[in-house]
Amino acid sequence: GGMLVVTIVCSCFFGAISGSGTACVAALGGILIPAMAHDGYDRADATALISMSGGIGLIIPPSMQFVLYGVVAQVSIIELFTAGFIPGIILGGFLCVAAYWSIRKNKNIQIYSKSIILCYFLKSFKQ
Repeated sequence: GGMLVVTIVCSCFFGAISGSGTACVAALGGILIPAMAHDGYDRADATALISMSGGIGLIIPPSMQFVLYGVVAQVSIIELFTAGFIPGIILGGFLCVAAYWSIRKNKNIQIYSKSIILCYFLKSFKQ
């Protein structure tokens, strides 16, 4: 289930920074979809997950849509950022829960032990 959370968080932040859900899916999809398929996730589910979380990223500041709307409608951009931050984080959290709940019975997903993850983490500092 950790790959799901990584995918959602990366997509939300990349979508927020780029301001484009399509660019988010194009940039991260080529990396995360094969990685998720390698770990046993269904490719269609991985694609849907990245697409949904990239769309959520559009309301998390610094969203370019908020800046454009604020300039055109003469609304405070800071207030728009404040109004979008909490709902975006809540939607991302709910998406994490929903994605984890939907795959919890999938037996094909590889589960890595914490010792293996820690071993790779420590080896990355040696290089």
